[in-house]
Amino acid sequence: MFLNVMQENRPVQGKMRREKRHSALFRKIMNLLNNYVRIFLMMLSQTRESDTERSRLACNCMLVFAIDSGRKNRLISPMSRPFFFGYGSLVNIHTHTYGETSTAELQGWRRVWQMTPLRPHPFLSIEPHESSTIQGLIAHVPDGDWAQLDAREYGYDRLSTDHVKHARDDDPEVAIYVVPKPAPSLELGKGPILLSYLDVVIQGFLKEFGESGVRAFFDTTAGWDHPVDNDREAPKYPRHQRLTPHETALVDAELKRLGIEV
Repeated sequence: MFLNVMQENRPVQGKMRREKRHSALFRKIMNLLNNYVRIFLMMLSQTRESDTERSRLACNCMLVFAIDSGRKNRLISPMSRPFFFGYGSLVNIHTHTYGETSTAELQGWRRVWQMTPLRPHPFLSIEPHESSTIQGLIAHVPDGDWAQLDAREYGYDRLSTDHVKHARDDDPEVAIYVVPKPAPSLELGKGPILLSYLDVVIQGFLKEFGESGVRAFFDTTAGWDHPVDNDREAPKYPRHQRLTPHETALVDAELKRLGIEV
């Protein structure tokens, strides 16, 4: 009799497991759609251009949705305890609320200022570079809920990597965000780097790695032929921070060392 009950319950249990999987998949799909709707609305609200420019941005956003959704599903697997490796503004813990942070290094990559059709300013991205190692911060993504971070990092692909070195006792799976290279046929020019963004990055590196870490940031980043937009008086970067006089002077000194006037 007990065996008969178990056999009768198996179809029910199987159905419940399938429904649970379908429900989880539906939530992931809705999170992805909500993510890109927010990106779309944000892009339209930030542009002051003509209707033609708005239409171009809308097309770009839909293209990013089509490409990124496929890439993310293909290139990263579900993580039991997922972490991200931040190498720019995410190093500054005042710009996010993710916990379990610790310093880390990514081997075989370097930072690069990367233009895309999505905005007139370059993204800070990374590219493979065999002889380079960059410093950064890893942090835990609770419950593997990437929606909020993916929305913040719009325009990037989220990829899994095993090239991050850290001092944690466990061995978490780590993701990095990379801006895909645009087609060579696109003439994107050299848009200006937002100084309000760079200030936030350097403030984070100074706190985590000291002045030597700030110097290393500039030396392991390519693309300093972009001009710099001094927007400190009216910051355009949404997560801008107030810098101390010492932090401001350090940023300006490093830019001057590279021959860039602020």
